[in-house]
Amino acid sequence: MKKGVIILLFLLFVPIVFSQEIKGFVNDYANIIDNEQELSLILQQIYDSGVAEYAIVTIDSLEGKDIESYSLDLAQGNLGDTEKNNGLLLLIALEERKYRFEVGRGLEYILNDAKVGRIGRTYLVPNFQEENYQQGVLEASLSIRSILLGDINSTYYPSETISA
Repeated sequence: MKKGVIILLFLLFVPIVFSQEIKGFVNDYANIIDNEQELSLILQQIYDSGVAEYAIVTIDSLEGKDIESYSLDLAQGNLGDTEKNNGLLLLIALEERKYRFEVGRGLEYILNDAKVGRIGRTYLVPNFQEENYQQGVLEASLSIRSILLGDINSTYYPSETISA
């Protein structure tokens, strides 16, 4: 009986341990972001505009799942307006050295695969190679804010400063 209760408790808590959830704009489960407040401000500006709901999730490991399924499971029903389908997720898996942007269908005309791919290659990859995770996420998020809130062809360049 005691063994059965222990197994039942284990099974109840395993999903909590292995699956992360979106609780806010910045969900740093891998502890790689030093200044969540700065990023939250940028993501709040995007949210307040009504254009998109953008969240960042960092995890230590995908636990054997593919990043596409993991990011889709995280984003679906948790991000964006259900009618507008305007959710945007940046998932970073530290152990696998992978990242993925999950873009809601309502944003694909602005943030298509080519554009988010370019953002990743320009800001995430070089910074992540130097283990500058905070800087890479910050620069990518500033670029996304610029695209979503400004001219859709605009791009953030690292020499720009943050304006509130």
